[in-house]
Amino acid sequence: MDLEHRKLAREQQVQVEADRLRRHADLAAALLSASPDVRDAVIGEAKARVNRWREKLLCSEDFITRWDVILALPVERLAEEIVSDCDGWGRALRQNTPFTLNGGPAAGLALT
Repeated sequence: MDLEHRKLAREQQVQVEADRLRRHADLAAALLSASPDVRDAVIGEAKARVNRWREKLLCSEDFITRWDVILALPVERLAEEIVSDCDGWGRALRQNTPFTLNGGPAAGLALT
């Protein structure tokens, strides 16, 4: 029975990770087609969240540094990075994302 539970937990985790990737892919596509004002608001909110992590010591410096670099990229590269492997950090970065995928300025994007 223990083996069965572990197998189910692994399958559930794979689904969670696939959902995070899909939501970031939706965000990437929406950012590329958004108006500059909406795009700037969404990215600005993400940058503000990373700054809060830094100021309040809410997150590992590894995540903060990596997100700082990604959020400073031109939107075309940012869109590619948030769905990439990010040198082995992709899953972890999507788990600890500064983007609000259910509300905030991102609500103005056509996310599915």
